[in-house]
Amino acid sequence: MIYFSYVVIFLSLQPSSLDRLSPMNIINTNKQLEEFCHPLLASEAPLAIGIDTEFIRERTYWPKLCLIQIASSLSNPQNAILIDPLTDLDLSPFQALLAASHITKVIHSARQDIEIFWHEWHALPKSFFDTQIAAMVCGLGDGIGYGGLMKSLFDCDLEKDSQYTDWSRRPLTEKQLAYAKADVTHLLPAFDVLSKKLTELNRWDWMADDLETLLTPETYAVDPKHAWLRIHTHRQKPQNLALLQEMCAWRETNAIQLNVNRGRLLRDECILEIGLSLPKTIEELQTMADSTTLTPLLAEELFALYQEAIKKPTHLWPEAPKKHVLPMSKRHHLKVLREKLNEIAQNLNVPARLIAPKNDLIALAEGHLKGNRIMIGWRYEIFGHMVETLLSLER
Repeated sequence: MIYFSYVVIFLSLQPSSLDRLSPMNIINTNKQLEEFCHPLLASEAPLAIGIDTEFIRERTYWPKLCLIQIASSLSNPQNAILIDPLTDLDLSPFQALLAASHITKVIHSARQDIEIFWHEWHALPKSFFDTQIAAMVCGLGDGIGYGGLMKSLFDCDLEKDSQYTDWSRRPLTEKQLAYAKADVTHLLPAFDVLSKKLTELNRWDWMADDLETLLTPETYAVDPKHAWLRIHTHRQKPQNLALLQEMCAWRETNAIQLNVNRGRLLRDECILEIGLSLPKTIEELQTMADSTTLTPLLAEELFALYQEAIKKPTHLWPEAPKKHVLPMSKRHHLKVLREKLNEIAQNLNVPARLIAPKNDLIALAEGHLKGNRIMIGWRYEIFGHMVETLLSLER
């Protein structure tokens, strides 16, 4: 379980080179970054910082970090600073902030931000709080966006004109920088409100699973062997699936190595067409590939792999993932459990999936109670303890 205890302290930073930052508070020297981070790292009291990032990934496999925004509880949170990672900055002080256990990192919908931290530095933030998850637990909406949450909590409307900015371009306009700041300046007030509400509702434990998932390295791991499972196809002949598996693994591996968007290297539709049409020459394959990123050398490599995949022994052909079908005798159990779950979720004003994820609920309907997370902790207290009674009545 993850527990939190916070004391958010608002002080003023001592005069430093930060006072000589541009009006938009852009940090672009190592000295400025060190002088901003040092008081936070040196504090003996628990602190909080709001973090957001701006990035682009339309053409690349990995997101390209273009801007880091931070609001600190050691200064006026409205006076956020912006770190420009596209300059020649040593970002180790920022990495130290992520690793500091006495500093709570407050992020909204943090998965993509944490993916960047993991890819860039293999760093996962300690003492972490996701305002989107907290909002769901507090009954403020399932997957609520940052703007929607700020409207709900503070009745403020955030400007959206710059949300599709190319953040890699320099210089950024004052309007773009103001938009970037606004994405982080409300995080600490939101953290304060949500923390109090979580305490009032006694629901801090309810966030644990989602936060632990975000802070697990496996969440961000990529296995090219499983890339084919992302493509939906109605053609499920084993040989076609074998070709699909090999080509998707090849594409994923090369997209990672070249850091290009997998779809720009070879689109899903092209992979499916190649797998179904069985091209006999490399020229036919290149025509089907329809890609400017697929160089002649890569095309030769893909064609050679394709020819090998055709010869793959039948016992190595994969099977299409089978949809789990609940036995007829258990379907009524699931219906009863789902009806009770929906009733409880509605009364508590939270999504039903927060209390009982789909697969766990199906497992209960099939009689798999031991080790099921619905039968443990807070989930057991509000729903799990009823399951045994409900299922016994259905026998």
